[in-house]
Amino acid sequence: MGQLLIAGFDGQEIPLELRSLAKEFGLGGVILFARNIGDPEQVAELSFEAARLVPDLPLWVSIDQEGGRVARLKSPFTEWPPMATLGRSGDVKLAERFARALAAELKAVGVTLDFAPVLDVHTNPKNPVIGDRALAETAADWAAPSSPRFRTKASPRAASISPVMATPARIPISSCRSSSTRRNACGRSNSCPSWPPSRLGSPPS
Repeated sequence: MGQLLIAGFDGQEIPLELRSLAKEFGLGGVILFARNIGDPEQVAELSFEAARLVPDLPLWVSIDQEGGRVARLKSPFTEWPPMATLGRSGDVKLAERFARALAAELKAVGVTLDFAPVLDVHTNPKNPVIGDRALAETAADWAAPSSPRFRTKASPRAASISPVMATPARIPISSCRSSSTRRNACGRSNSCPSWPPSRLGSPPS
């Protein structure tokens, strides 16, 4: 039954109660909220430790990282625009670059599952829950996957999002706190990678 659950917790360290629960029942994963987030180094260590709470099967380390108003990872992580801004650009290639860059940043700190809108449409302007979290207002605004561009009735290409995505912040991280994190989370024997791990448009390895 534990494999069906993704658990949240308080603080920036895994509590003893969660460790006991994972040991006794197993868990499918954990979810990180703002209360769990410190600097990139801390997030990488927390993710590394959380993924290994159940020895036989690595846990999902999940988060809500959409961009805009729903972003658990704040500065000095990259601050992404809301999905509506991306949708208004009408640029499929830009959307691909956005997804790859966001995935690379999450992967660098050990996050393996991101909860973000993919098929949401903002059909009811009186409902603020989705709002600018959706890429479009109707399903008809979307193009087929093979089309070179989105079909959109909104504003023309939003060039203003390009500088935000093309120049994500870089955070030098000189070292990790523990030798196990240095070897496993960062992938190097003596230092963590600079931040973010790759430039926009480079697919994560």
